[in-house]
Amino acid sequence: MDGAGYTDRMYKDLKDYLVTEESNTVKVSVIVPCYNVEKYIEECLTSLIKQTFKDIEIICINDGSTDNTPDLLQVFNKLDTRIKVINQKNGGLSCARNTGIDNAKGEYICFLDSDDWISTNFIEKLYDAIKRNDADIAAGTIVRWRKSHQKFRVHYTEERVFESLKDKLEACSIPKCCYVWNKLYKTDLVKNYKFREGVFFEDMLWTPNILKNSGKLVTVPNVCHFYRVNNSSIVKKKPTEKKQQDLYNSKKYIISFFEENNLFLSEKSKMLTKSKKYLLGIPIIKIKEYNNVDTTLLFGFIPVRRSLSKKTFLVFNTACFGDNLVCNALCQNIKRIYPDSKVVFIADKPFADVVRHQKDVDDVVIYDKNGEHKGIRGFFKFLSNFRYKNSYAAIITTRNARNYWLSVLSGAEHVVKGKKLQLNSISAQEQILNQLKYITKEPLINVPIKYETNSELPDNLKKELPKDKKYIALCALTKNPPKDMPIQTAIDIIEKLSQDYKIIFTGVGSDCLNYAELLKSAGCDFIDLVNKTSVYELALVLRQCCGLISVDTGTMHLGYALNIPTIAIFYERITLKCWAPDKDIYPCTNVLFQPSSEDIVNCALNKNFKEVSTCL
Repeated sequence: MDGAGYTDRMYKDLKDYLVTEESNTVKVSVIVPCYNVEKYIEECLTSLIKQTFKDIEIICINDGSTDNTPDLLQVFNKLDTRIKVINQKNGGLSCARNTGIDNAKGEYICFLDSDDWISTNFIEKLYDAIKRNDADIAAGTIVRWRKSHQKFRVHYTEERVFESLKDKLEACSIPKCCYVWNKLYKTDLVKNYKFREGVFFEDMLWTPNILKNSGKLVTVPNVCHFYRVNNSSIVKKKPTEKKQQDLYNSKKYIISFFEENNLFLSEKSKMLTKSKKYLLGIPIIKIKEYNNVDTTLLFGFIPVRRSLSKKTFLVFNTACFGDNLVCNALCQNIKRIYPDSKVVFIADKPFADVVRHQKDVDDVVIYDKNGEHKGIRGFFKFLSNFRYKNSYAAIITTRNARNYWLSVLSGAEHVVKGKKLQLNSISAQEQILNQLKYITKEPLINVPIKYETNSELPDNLKKELPKDKKYIALCALTKNPPKDMPIQTAIDIIEKLSQDYKIIFTGVGSDCLNYAELLKSAGCDFIDLVNKTSVYELALVLRQCCGLISVDTGTMHLGYALNIPTIAIFYERITLKCWAPDKDIYPCTNVLFQPSSEDIVNCALNKNFKEVSTCL
């Protein structure tokens, strides 16, 4: 490092903000533990030097760094008198923070990790709020920062004061976000509660306790602590047995803390701590329990990163029929933005045909969760045989912990964790497509699903569907009975449409078989294809039809994908936004909510169906 040149550059950039004279008044002490952060320390300290609140001291504890961090700290120390540097042997984050607390002179203390930074008015706004409200703690918004995207971790939109322990924990989003930083504390409060040294996840032990023993907490809007997700940080590095054990102990402490204070803790939070087998969300395998599994798979499995000749995108969707289909817009956008990429779809075995024939899917990998990949041994069997390690990106389109760890342990460079589909939000197709925003800044285009069929009907289906007839396919059942078509409605539809069309009744499962038998008992004349087609064969059947009437979202989306005139029927309003087709990209559709049989028949016999039928 060119020390003189670097110092000159920093002075030029910061000269309007530097304090060059010693001050007798220090109101806020900012404690910055530093260990091998030469890449980040400049941005961290620059954000402190530029603070609009000037009466601060910046205590930098060099915790035995072995890179250029000590030299950079000395440069800043010479530039600004508020920066104090303390050198010590490596003792860990807690030890460094305790050293800072022991040397703090301010009335208030703020913690800042050396790879993070804060907005320029952060300290001023928190100081003003804590004084005005006579509070012990002030807290600001947290933004989790990645190169590809940013996200609010804790977001405050108004100034509010909290006094009860329950309210303070909720305001700070404990136990989800047991962060020490993003807050300003009274020094007298902090000096009584040092950090436990020699452990990981010390924040989880410290923050709930400090909130319990404090008075008022005030939240402060319009200021941000930017938390950098740094994969080389201590917590993010490869798990060790000690790290696993410390996390287990910390979460166990959280449970006991909530119980001792008669506070509610969700079952989801408790589950993470009940068994040592699931620390960090990864199963710790005991040889005596799984003799055929080598424990080195856990800690030595992540492959060494290597550059790929082609960007490989993994798209995970191990859900159901429709969920897999609506991922196709995502696949098409990947190919549009990255023309040389390879799109690999990971699907559950029953739905391989759903994705195998989608446009822009280059390969399909089957996860057989009820067969060879069942359970923990099946998980590692799949992982060991998985041929797409070190992919460029893995997109888990709906929330699934198994797929997340498959992505992480197979070495994907970018992992996008899916969320549970929001029923009252935009369409499922758009929700899944928007996950690509976390990887690219290119605009996304919501395009129609494309399902490609390049073969004729098999002979057994040709016999069922003579060419001299006009057909309408009817799918009257779902996996959720409240969404099913009433049997009398189906009877009326078949009777009224049979004058112009032959009805094909389709579906899968014992419920569909029983439903078909009821229709036959009522004297309905139709072609029964229940349990007689694969997904691909169903697509070939629909190709022969003038239209489709469906309550099942997977089947109706297959109709959209094939550009078949489709009547999409919904009996529950909550699913409309998520699963109804967007008429801007699927013009050959009609959506009916809780329709009568007459509504459906009139829609099927309208000009649209008849015009299209003559073209087929």
